[in-house]
Amino acid sequence: MLDLDQVEAYYGDSHILHGVSFAVREGRGCFVLLRPQRCRPKTTTIMTVMGYLHPRTGRISLRR
Repeated sequence: MLDLDQVEAYYGDSHILHGVSFAVREGRGCFVLLRPQRCRPKTTTIMTVMGYLHPRTGRISLRR
């Protein structure tokens, strides 16, 4: 299970994620993150969940 609660993340001074919240529950199949082409929030969300980018505010919880 994965929970993001009001996550905000930056690349330098660029504020990319603005209060992102969602939950992916066990047994739900798949989860799709859609945004317009060439838009950074998709990659930034994944990089933040993976721990390569640290959120300035908010909470990420990953439970196995």
